[in-house]
Amino acid sequence: MTRISRRLKIVALLRFPCAIGLLACPPIYAQLKSGTCNEYRGTLGKSTQIGMSLYAKDQELAGSYFYKKNLMDIPLAGKYTAARDISLFETNSANQPRGVFELQFPEHDPHFQTADSLQAEVLQGKWTSTDGKGSYPVYLQLDHQCVPPGQSRYGAAGATSDADVEKNAQAFYAAVVAGDRASAAKYVAYPATYFDRGKEIKISSSAEFLKVYDQIFTPALIAQIAKSIPHHMFVNTQGIMIADGKVWFDADGKARQFNNQAQ
Repeated sequence: MTRISRRLKIVALLRFPCAIGLLACPPIYAQLKSGTCNEYRGTLGKSTQIGMSLYAKDQELAGSYFYKKNLMDIPLAGKYTAARDISLFETNSANQPRGVFELQFPEHDPHFQTADSLQAEVLQGKWTSTDGKGSYPVYLQLDHQCVPPGQSRYGAAGATSDADVEKNAQAFYAAVVAGDRASAAKYVAYPATYFDRGKEIKISSSAEFLKVYDQIFTPALIAQIAKSIPHHMFVNTQGIMIADGKVWFDADGKARQFNNQAQ
């Protein structure tokens, strides 16, 4: 060993003892706090809409992501690689590696200027296939918080079956977007409510619902519902919602409140 190499080794021992295994390294400071689960919405590629659930446990990350076009969850597992950098690995149905997200929690949103530094509100980076043949930019924004894996996603609203909630909510969503009012009426929990000139009105039956359908579902409201995603929805003790609270579902995923008033 030369004098220079010995000197470099001594410097490494003094400055980076944990990096070479002499001491336990302290954990990387994570933007997504341990025990937190966040729901993100955004794009993969130029315009493909996706959603992502991300749960942190110390430095380990777990969750899933989905495409709006099919709403099928794709498992993810990963970890922090730096204070603001994460790697998330996905597998196919045969549990074989399919791709990897290399993402960063930026200090500032590239699309919206903010004075304060961000923490876990935005994720950006890229997705790359394991064969290296495909690579696409990714941009995600925090939509709401979720429950840790293994817990009932909609339990806060009293739901006993997450699958039933999503089945009914998605059927209602599809009917409204398609203009199929008769089918939409089947996925409403009566009595439901809507607003008429600022006054909350009760709807007691599907017949009443169909009479006021056009009054409730204006082109603007339908467009807002179409932009929302009836999967991994926001939930609290009052219910489950889509379209920024324009539609609320009950514990079975049936629509029960329409906030159709203009804002």
